Amino acid sequence: MKRIVPLFLLIVIVTAGIVFALRMRLREPASSEPILPESLPPAPDMDSIPGDSVYFGEIARQRKENEDFLKGDESPLEETDRLVFRNLNYFPPDTRFRFRVRLEPPALTDTVALLDTSGAERKFVRHGTFRFQVDARQETLTVFREPYHNYLFLPFKDATAGKETYEVGRYVEPVEAGPGTYLIDFNRAYNPYCAYSHRWSCPIPPEENTLSVAITAGEKKFHVD
Repeated sequence: MKRIVPLFLLIVIVTAGIVFALRMRLREPASSEPILPESLPPAPDMDSIPGDSVYFGEIARQRKENEDFLKGDESPLEETDRLVFRNLNYFPPDTRFRFRVRLEPPALTDTVALLDTSGAERKFVRHGTFRFQVDARQETLTVFREPYHNYLFLPFKDATAGKETYEVGRYVEPVEAGPGTYLIDFNRAYNPYCAYSHRWSCPIPPEENTLSVAITAGEKKFHVD
């Protein structure tokens, strides 16, 4: 009986080896030919992706960055608001509110005083004028520059102020798009810090930068969920 057990195990091992060897021989051998580039699936054509899709993705990324900033340690929010803050409120992106405009030089490069929300005056240099059309209506905005700096400041107030958007007004940053040409994208319009907390003061858009139309783009009123 003691000899039968080892013999049985030997038979099982040999049989398993034969079966494994047969399976390996029947399996189709891998091709030794090199992989040719034309045999690979084509890479996606970036030019075939709609431009609006790329643009909307950029807007979504920027908005997420803004929200992350308000959740961070350098947030302008009150501490109690920061702890419960979830997200900002925006209009859906709308390409009708993107404008490529020319900068019209001012008749006089003078220094003007803009009142801020605390009642103090802020000095700015009148840098030029932007003209554009919204819903077939001609609109004009004055762009300012901080003295001794190249930062352009473009505050505005529109027909949504006090309703869907911050009652004081909003800001948008002109982006240089060529010699004397700028891109104004109201989808990137944002609230000043004073919209988030009374600890902050911010320049109030002057009367000349009050638009007659509703700019239903960019950031809406701030509220804590």
